[in-house]
Amino acid sequence: MKSKSMRIPFESARTAACSAAVATALLLSSPLSAVGQPAEDSPNNGSKLTESSQTSVFEIPNSLKEGHDPFFPNSTRFIKRAPAPKPVEGPVVLEFKGVSGTADRPLAIINNRTFAVGEEQDVTTANGKVKVMCLEIDGLKVKVRAQGATQELLLRKGI
Repeated sequence: MKSKSMRIPFESARTAACSAAVATALLLSSPLSAVGQPAEDSPNNGSKLTESSQTSVFEIPNSLKEGHDPFFPNSTRFIKRAPAPKPVEGPVVLEFKGVSGTADRPLAIINNRTFAVGEEQDVTTANGKVKVMCLEIDGLKVKVRAQGATQELLLRKGI
């Protein structure tokens, strides 16, 4: 024999849940004294906030020791970052180390970074990191742009 369960329409259940939530919020919003009257020292007894109210102040920490997100304690997204590195000064020394790829799509190896024509990457040099763009790859030579200047690099000897 099948047991029949009572079904409550969805709208009725939702209305009852909302009514219960509103009643709970109203009860919790103003504390009552023993006789059912609002407590005299209650901050929500109908008066507006005064200037002596406390204000929250949020400061961005410099390190995890100064403060962290309580929900994501290992996150560093709000920690102040160090300033960007200064641009490289002096001559940029680039070394064309090899060619790979196919005849249709040649690749050049410059300072241990692989470039296709039109590709731009950060390359480490003796003076620091430099943005280099490969303009042309032609057999044993490569044309690149670094720090706004165009250079033609020849394949190093012995290869």
